[in-house]
Amino acid sequence: MSHGTFKVTLSMKKEPHGSPVYCKMDGQRFKQAKTVKLHTDTTYRIDVSFKPPRSLEKITVLGQDMETCERWRDSTASAYSGYYTTQGIIPSRKGHREDMPIVMRVKETGELSTCLQIKFYRQADVQHCEWGSRLHCIELDCSAAEGSLSVTESGDSVNMDSIPFFIAPTSLVEEEAEDLLDQNDL
Repeated sequence: MSHGTFKVTLSMKKEPHGSPVYCKMDGQRFKQAKTVKLHTDTTYRIDVSFKPPRSLEKITVLGQDMETCERWRDSTASAYSGYYTTQGIIPSRKGHREDMPIVMRVKETGELSTCLQIKFYRQADVQHCEWGSRLHCIELDCSAAEGSLSVTESGDSVNMDSIPFFIAPTSLVEEEAEDLLDQNDL
């Protein structure tokens, strides 16, 4: 197992034009406060980066293995991309959310996983699916040590002493945060 701290950043874009993916605040109505909105019968590009660089061996999204390729690597970071399709997924029922487990096997580190809360919309339902805040990325702060992996989330450390490792999202970076920064520049 490779030791030390590292950051994993996940981002998702709707293909074929790299259109943004949206999310919304759901408060306490469901397991997670934020829901990512996806269309059914659509292809999404998922980008994963590691700082400092790590080697991504495999990524699985909702049980579907993704073919990934290394897009970039230098002494400070590495980046990978792959495509995930929602072909054949049934739209979520009104008032329901789905779990989307994302599992990454990282060479010399172990298996990292997170779970997003998703609502699937029909491909034609643009009004609901493309409303809300833009999902820019999901950041995971990780620390690997002999036989364990920990994640820092809002100043608290969660230790994982056995495989499989679970990594919880440390932040969902949204367009609203950018808007607040822009307003402060006025």
